[in-house]
Amino acid sequence: MTRNTITRSLQNFLFMLPASASPTDENLVSAAAKKLTSCGYVYVASSHEKDIVDRDNVRYMPFHPEALPNFGTMTQAFVLRDEDIARAAREAYPGAEVSLIDPANLGLLPSPLDGPEYGAMAAAA
Repeated sequence: MTRNTITRSLQNFLFMLPASASPTDENLVSAAAKKLTSCGYVYVASSHEKDIVDRDNVRYMPFHPEALPNFGTMTQAFVLRDEDIARAAREAYPGAEVSLIDPANLGLLPSPLDGPEYGAMAAAA
């Protein structure tokens, strides 16, 4: 087992997009999610998804704010412009870094190859 395999198995990243997300927001988040796939498992929960599907090594699923996704230990959760959902995520995922994001600033996410400090940079977005 390589170091990359071990790292991948230990990290879960979740993007949460409420109903207010636009198609442009969805596209920007998808691009950012793909960047994180070399660091771990990446999930995009969107109010606009009807089914669970895998695309480009990212799992897309329906998002229901009253029942946040739950699958193992969360490393980092990114919440699109909704402080109430971010607050709920902080409670649901203890120990995870929860970042309130604006997709227009997701280009600030560094490559996963940049190291563990990518989380702090995302929080600044």
